[in-house]
Amino acid sequence: MRHESAPPLPPRLRFGAGLCQMTGSGIRVSVPSHRAGTVALRASCGVGVGASLFLAAASARAQEGLRILLANQVATEARTGQLSPQPYTFKVDDFSLLASSLFSLELNDNINASRSEPLADAIVAPGIGIAARYPITPRNLLTLDVTLAYRKYLRQDNYSTWTVNSVSGLGFDIWWGDFWFNVHDRPQYSQYTFPDASVAETGKTSTFDNDIGIGAQWNLNDLVLNLGYDHLNTTALYSEGDYLNRATEVVSARGALRVHPRFTVGTEATVSFTRYDQILLNDYQTYSLGLFGDWQPHSALRLQPRVGYTLYQFDQTSPSLGATDTSTWYLDLTGTHQITDALSVYLSSGHELRVGLQSELIEDWYARPGAIWALQRKVTVRGSASYEQGNQTFVGQTVGALGNFNERYDWLGTDLGVDYRPVENFTVSLDYRLGLRGSNLDDRNYAQNSVILALLYRFK
Repeated sequence: MRHESAPPLPPRLRFGAGLCQMTGSGIRVSVPSHRAGTVALRASCGVGVGASLFLAAASARAQEGLRILLANQVATEARTGQLSPQPYTFKVDDFSLLASSLFSLELNDNINASRSEPLADAIVAPGIGIAARYPITPRNLLTLDVTLAYRKYLRQDNYSTWTVNSVSGLGFDIWWGDFWFNVHDRPQYSQYTFPDASVAETGKTSTFDNDIGIGAQWNLNDLVLNLGYDHLNTTALYSEGDYLNRATEVVSARGALRVHPRFTVGTEATVSFTRYDQILLNDYQTYSLGLFGDWQPHSALRLQPRVGYTLYQFDQTSPSLGATDTSTWYLDLTGTHQITDALSVYLSSGHELRVGLQSELIEDWYARPGAIWALQRKVTVRGSASYEQGNQTFVGQTVGALGNFNERYDWLGTDLGVDYRPVENFTVSLDYRLGLRGSNLDDRNYAQNSVILALLYRFK
């Protein structure tokens, strides 16, 4: 029996034509929903590695409690099919492992998101992917899903770094009657120069996020209850971003009631506490309470509304940036439509309050449409756009002055890509990205172009 849950995707990509995940069952195309969840599409996909798997993956910067709550729901549904037989590179008794090799070449004309002094570079990124699973019992499953790559900047070598991304990380599922428990560790690399709409002149701003947590689900047929606790550590990969180092504790709860075979409603709540290692940004607590729905009027159409209220309370630990307790409503409507077996379209739009990278808080509106078209069995074309309009106050230097600045910005990004799979195990992807940022502060306007060629080979 199918119950309400978030659709399968990790909470990291909020730009591009979606995400083609390497999983035990192959490649799955998904698109962002409320910056944290996603909706899976049935159109075929090669991989879109250059646009998604391990290159410039941008962390979803939504209110962290909501982001982690949805990530846990993502993992819940993503694992529902993992007990079935999966492809593998090698298998010993019940243990199986699928290995993949990845390589990409990116040409980027503005790696530091700068108007005045843009840096152009070529980035090569070899990597490996591992999807391992071990069913300890017929219903209790140990899984590992991780991608490791090295991003080598050919001109600006000081930007080079290792990256780690995961669909579900390391997880252990335990079933006991109507209860399901999950213990997880999800590592995630995030690079913010593109396409985080709020930032400019970022330099080397990348972080490694590690989410360790435990979740519980109680399945009462048409009613499903979830409770989770997560500890998130964020560590900057370069000294320039040390002010972002922090620890966050999140408690989340969610209840979903299926009132009709095609319609589910529910409520969600989060409480989180964040403490920074340094004092540039203020420590804070967040609280959120909201409603959500999942409506599938027919098998090819899915609508997912979400609305609620969120509150930020700051501890005034920063001597440079005063922060005001802020509350507002959040809203997201995500829809997907499988127009034909080959063509899928999607749209996610809404309003949010989120933590900034160069500021305390950002309030923004966003819209992200896209399409995936399987021209034939071997070729898939992807296209998407991302628009965001936001307001933020940040500490920095602009127009030759150092201080606090109020900024209103607009961001428009596009991503066009094609995937070609000459044989079942091998995919070639080519993507072109364009990002345009406008701001009331002239030196924070910029344009960025990048072309990404990526290769993925699965050993099976």
